[in-house]
Amino acid sequence: MKLNKVSDGFMPTETRHALIFCASLPSPKADEVAYLMLSSRFSLIALASLIVVFQGQSAPLATAADPPSPAAPLMRLIKSGRVPQERLGNLIELVCQRGNAADLSYLFEQAVLSDKYPRDLRIKTFNLLTATAHNRKIQPAGDLVGLTNLIAPETPKTTDAGLQLAAIRLAGACRAKSLAKPLAKIVLDNKSPLKTREAAINALVAVDPDSAKHAIDPLIAPEQSLPIRSMGVAALVELDAEAAASAAAEVLASADETQDPATLLDAFLSHKGGPDQLAAAIAGKTLAADVAKVALRHMYSVGRTDAALVSALSSSAGLSANPEPLSPEQVKALAAEVLAEGDAQRGEAVFRRADVSCMKCHSVSKAGGQVGPDLSAVGSSSPVEYLINSIMQPNQAIKEAYLTRVVVTDAGKVHQGIVVDRNDQRLILKDATSRQIEIPITDIDEEFEGESLMPQGLTKFLTHAEIVDLVRFLAELGKDGPLAVRKTPTIQRWRVLRQLPDSIAAESVDADLLREETLALGDDAWVSVYAKVAGGLPIADARKAAPAPLVYLRAEVDVTVGGEVGFEIKAPLPIQAAVDDQPLKADGRFIIELAPGRHVLNLFVDTSKSSEGDVQAELFRVKGSPAQFEVVGGQ
Repeated sequence: MKLNKVSDGFMPTETRHALIFCASLPSPKADEVAYLMLSSRFSLIALASLIVVFQGQSAPLATAADPPSPAAPLMRLIKSGRVPQERLGNLIELVCQRGNAADLSYLFEQAVLSDKYPRDLRIKTFNLLTATAHNRKIQPAGDLVGLTNLIAPETPKTTDAGLQLAAIRLAGACRAKSLAKPLAKIVLDNKSPLKTREAAINALVAVDPDSAKHAIDPLIAPEQSLPIRSMGVAALVELDAEAAASAAAEVLASADETQDPATLLDAFLSHKGGPDQLAAAIAGKTLAADVAKVALRHMYSVGRTDAALVSALSSSAGLSANPEPLSPEQVKALAAEVLAEGDAQRGEAVFRRADVSCMKCHSVSKAGGQVGPDLSAVGSSSPVEYLINSIMQPNQAIKEAYLTRVVVTDAGKVHQGIVVDRNDQRLILKDATSRQIEIPITDIDEEFEGESLMPQGLTKFLTHAEIVDLVRFLAELGKDGPLAVRKTPTIQRWRVLRQLPDSIAAESVDADLLREETLALGDDAWVSVYAKVAGGLPIADARKAAPAPLVYLRAEVDVTVGGEVGFEIKAPLPIQAAVDDQPLKADGRFIIELAPGRHVLNLFVDTSKSSEGDVQAELFRVKGSPAQFEVVGGQ
C-alpha cells in the first residue's frame, strides 16, 4: 500500500485511521480487517476505502470457480456469517453497487429463502437488486423462478404484502419471462389489492408484452370499476398509446366526480406525446364538467400544465384554459383586501383541502410534502404581495433550489422534478408528490429546464373569498399568535390505517396481536393525515381516511439518547394508547423508558358516538432524564 495517500488531508479522519491500520497488515488479512471495522468503531465509508485498497490483493483467498469481482472481499464477509445483522443491509448495498451477476445471485438466493434473512432485510435486498437492474443493467445470474411462491403463493393466507410487492418489482426489472404466469395470475385475481395488481401488470408489460395484452383486455372492459379500468389503460399506454388514449376517453366519459382518475392520467403525463394523444381522444367525447375539473386538479397537483390537455379538459369543465396574470395594481389591491377581510382560520381550512393539494408539496412544522419549502415561518419573512404572486403566478420568480428538470428517456418516459442527486450512474428527481424517481444516466435521451412544480392554474378552482383567506393564513404563519412556530414537540404527521383487521376489536386492543396483524402491511395500507398548525388533528379528517368507528392512528418518535420520555394526549373521545407493543393507560400524561431508535405511538380512537373535536399529542422532557428525541415529520 502506498502510505503517501494516507496523509491526504482531505480524506475523512475515520477513513485515514482505517487505512493506516490496514497498511500495517499483510494483504491476506483484508477480510479480518473488514470484519473488525464492521463489528467495531469503523464506518462503512472506511470499509469502502478498504475494499478499494485491497481490490486485487486478496485474490489468493478466492476459489478458481469464483468469477472476478470488485466486491469479492465483501462477499467473503457476507458468506462468513460473521457480520453483525445491523450492518448486513449496508454491506449488501455496497455489493449491489459494485458486485457482478454471481454476487447478486448469491444475495438473491439468500433473500428468497425465508430462514436466511429477516423479513425487512429480504425486502431491502429485493429492492436493491431492482435498483441495480435499472441503474447498472446487471441482474442476478440464472433464473428468478424462486420468486414464484412470493408473487403468487399457493396458500393466499400466507401472502406477505411487502415481500410480494418487492418480488413483483424485481421480476419486472429483470424481465424474468419465467414469471409471466404467476404475474398474470395476480393481475386477474380480484381478491388481490389494487396496488399489487397494478405492480403485477406493470411487471408483466416488461416481462412478456403479449401476455400483458391478453391480461389488459378484461381489465378495460366496461363492466369493470374505474380503478381497474384505469389500471388497464395505464399499462396499455406502454404497449399502444393510441389505443390507450381511445380507451381512456371512454373511461373518463363514463366516470363521475367521486372517482379518482390519477392512475390513468399519470400514465399519459409520463409518456412522451401522451398528453397530446389523450387530448385528441377527449375532444371527441363528452365529459361531465365535474369529472374534467377533477382531472385538471390532479394535473395541477403534480405540477403539469400541458397545453393541449389543459385546453381539452378546461373546455369540458367550462373554465378558461389559462388565468390572466395580475397587474401590479391588482396585486396591491388584493393585498389590501387580504389584510382587511382575510380570515386565517378559514384560510387554513382551504390550505388543508385535498383538492387544493398545498400539503402535497409543502410542509408546516415539518409535516407534509417535502418538495417546496416548509411554510412554518413564511408569514414572518414574506410580504403579502410576494405571497399573492407565488400563488397566482408561480413561474414569475422561481428560487434556484426549486427549479425543475424535465427528463425524457430513450423509452419515451417523461419525468419532471427537482434534482435531488446525480452521479455517473443515475439521476434522482423529486416530483410534486415528494416521490423520488431514479433514472439511469444511460437511459436519458433529453434533459431540459422545466417550470415551477406549483401550477399556474390551480387557483381557478377557488372562489375569490377563498383566495383572500388562503393568503391571509400564509401571511400569519410564523407570527406571534395561534399560527406561531411551535416550540413544543408535537405530533404533526399521523398515519391512519385505512382498514382495521377484523381481529382487532374496539373493546380491547391486544398489542401483540396488533403487531402481528399489521407487521406485513405495506405503506399502501396507511395514509397520512396532518395536525393543524396549533397541533390538533381533526378527528373528522382521520375518519375520512379510514371510515370506521375505531380509528387507528400511529406516529413516530426518533430517540437518539435513551431515557424516560413523557407523552401528553388530549382527546374529546375515548382512546387507547400504546408505545411500540406496550399498552399504556391513556389518562392524559404518561412517562415511558425508551431505548435509542425509532418508536411508534399507537392511538385507538373510538368515534362511534362522535367524530367532532381534535386529538393532540405532545412530548415533554422528564426532569433528570438524559433522553434526547425528535418527532418524525414528513409526508
